[in-house]
Amino acid sequence: MRKMDNVPVSGNVPGRWAMAVRGFLCQNIILGCSAGGFGVAMPFLRDRYQVGAGAATLGFSLSVLTSGLFAPAVATMIGKLGLRPTMLIGAILTVIGYAALAFAPTIGIVLAAYALLIGVGGSMSGIFPSSVLVSNWFQPNPGRALGFVNMSVFVALLPLFALPVIGQYGLRGFYLMLALISALLIPVVLGVRDRPDGLHGRASPQDAETDGGGSLSTAAVLRAPIFWVSAVGFSTLAAMCIIYIAHIVSYAIERGVSGEAAITLVSVSGGAIAVGALVSGFLCDRFGPARTLALAAAVLALSWVVIGSTALLTPMLLASFLEGIAAGGIYPTLSVLTAQAFGLPSLARVLGLVSIVGLPFSFLLPPAAGLLRDLAGNYFPVIGIIIAITLAVAVGFYAVALTLERRARSALLPSDT
Repeated sequence: MRKMDNVPVSGNVPGRWAMAVRGFLCQNIILGCSAGGFGVAMPFLRDRYQVGAGAATLGFSLSVLTSGLFAPAVATMIGKLGLRPTMLIGAILTVIGYAALAFAPTIGIVLAAYALLIGVGGSMSGIFPSSVLVSNWFQPNPGRALGFVNMSVFVALLPLFALPVIGQYGLRGFYLMLALISALLIPVVLGVRDRPDGLHGRASPQDAETDGGGSLSTAAVLRAPIFWVSAVGFSTLAAMCIIYIAHIVSYAIERGVSGEAAITLVSVSGGAIAVGALVSGFLCDRFGPARTLALAAAVLALSWVVIGSTALLTPMLLASFLEGIAAGGIYPTLSVLTAQAFGLPSLARVLGLVSIVGLPFSFLLPPAAGLLRDLAGNYFPVIGIIIAITLAVAVGFYAVALTLERRARSALLPSDT
């Protein structure tokens, strides 16, 4: 039999759910303060600095950009320093970032704080390292734990008390509150341990090119066809979800839905995302990550079929719920797939490379959808292309599933060596 360097089973390791809770808190606070906080602060930023909506919204876009660009460096830091120091530095950067926003004298300082402190700090202490943490602690089946960690609850809760704070203490008081909330991450991160004692992952046996620490080299990852299918597939699905958020209200209004009712479509999708993160964990452990991603792509296609074929609010609400369910499970499932295909020690590196691949998709496809709508005069060509693309992605991930299953079967065959 061929010898395999499998990651040892962690079983019911004491403290692993404590690590999952720490990852959940980090992911929620980072994403809640950045995405949820920015959505509330944007109109007040515009008034405070007397700038247009384009300049005011640029801050969050820059934070997303730098977070993605910095992801490979974060992967290197995790490999060399460990999760705790990396996440601690990130938490401190976010605290400094929100404090800088509170006292920023110009919009230029605001944009710099979002790009260099909020974006970079979030990359070091948010969803990326949190997923690596829980993957380390929940082998060989991390799906359910990853689903829990990636439940974005705080991004929906923060706006509920953000407006009263701004109303009483102004934008400066709001940003100082975000700095205080971010500071709560410091004691959370200080309790982080990279993995259980005695649990050590190994690189994939299919490729012996490692960096000396068990992780596959960047060159080895980039030469793997599975990486490109997975990275492009994930990036495409993520971009489709951004297109939904950016355009669904405008589309619904075009179809005769009232403005207030159209906004509920976004709310339903947002609530379903948290549910989708949990559901994806169960599906991932039951059917495997690649099949789960194929199913998510198919569900996204179905949701757009419904959206494009009706002008009634009730079917649109159902489609929005399906869209949120599918969207919520994409990233945690990708983390499981990455660990399965490339080995646990390569997880951080591969996720960092996926972030780089995904940047053009996230920044180019949503505005391209808007341009196509303007050229066509309606959203129907956009919806048709989205359905075709998501179905193609579903086929791609199903092919990845078959490849990984064939690899697993071949590993069990007798070897002549």
